[in-house]
Amino acid sequence: IFGCGDYGYKAYNKLRSNGKTVLSFYDNNSMLWGKTFDGILINNPEKITDINKDCIVIIANETYFNEIEQQIMKLGIQKERIIVLNS
Repeated sequence: IFGCGDYGYKAYNKLRSNGKTVLSFYDNNSMLWGKTFDGILINNPEKITDINKDCIVIIANETYFNEIEQQIMKLGIQKERIIVLNS
């Protein structure tokens, strides 16, 4: 999940309630890097390419979702692996 605000936590809770596994969080706020939410590490977006090639990246941001999508695509994540949650 990319985004550790309200939308990120809502996405996390919805995924968990549907039996899905969240491997990590990503955020552009460097103050959050290295912290955890419910035991899951919040990472620098540069580490997003470390994820399994079968994983989906969920962008959970209402305001900057377009910019974030472009950012992670530039890092090598294919558009087909990105889901935008912005409302």
